[in-house]
Amino acid sequence: MVLGRYGIEIRGRARKLRLNYRTTEETRRWASRLLDRCAIDDLDGGSDSNRGVRSVAHGPEPRLEFFDTRDEQAAWLVRFLKEALRQGESLRGTCVVARTRTERNVIADELTGADLPVEMLEADSPDASSSGVRLATMHRVKGLEFDSMVIASVNEEFLPLATAVPDDDGPARTAAEITERALLHVAATRAKEELILLGFGAPSPFLS
Repeated sequence: MVLGRYGIEIRGRARKLRLNYRTTEETRRWASRLLDRCAIDDLDGGSDSNRGVRSVAHGPEPRLEFFDTRDEQAAWLVRFLKEALRQGESLRGTCVVARTRTERNVIADELTGADLPVEMLEADSPDASSSGVRLATMHRVKGLEFDSMVIASVNEEFLPLATAVPDDDGPARTAAEITERALLHVAATRAKEELILLGFGAPSPFLS
């Protein structure tokens, strides 16, 4: 997309913001590596990068927990959330995301089955004021932010999503894989303080 084609001239008039006030530097660095070798459209007929960008805040390094089975992932997540409650923390500052709505719903069932309060974030509904942990897809969290982001099921099965990526090795496949990487990047950078990635089985190739 080139904005100049639609009468919006930004050449020589745009300035890139290089200070990040939402995400910690540790999370920003991790997320940026997802797109290091990807051509990013600058909306002016060229490409852009994240070089020179830095975050003001610091925090823990992103945490990766990988398991053999789905049940083990669910058990870890239940323990993590119940420990937060035991420490007197509200779960509304935590969001658990998955690549697909179906996978999000499976995780929601696992949490409600463990008597944990859940607030589902749907595409057409605002965030409510309940105290439950937020459950969303990667698409839904664009523009939002949470103290803790838990990206679940970061598996080969879901990232990249097979139905979103063409079988051939042409430009369309490359573009689709960049879109899938960008989705993970967006989800990761919703974290204000803590980023946790969970998975089971074969890990996503994006984690290598």
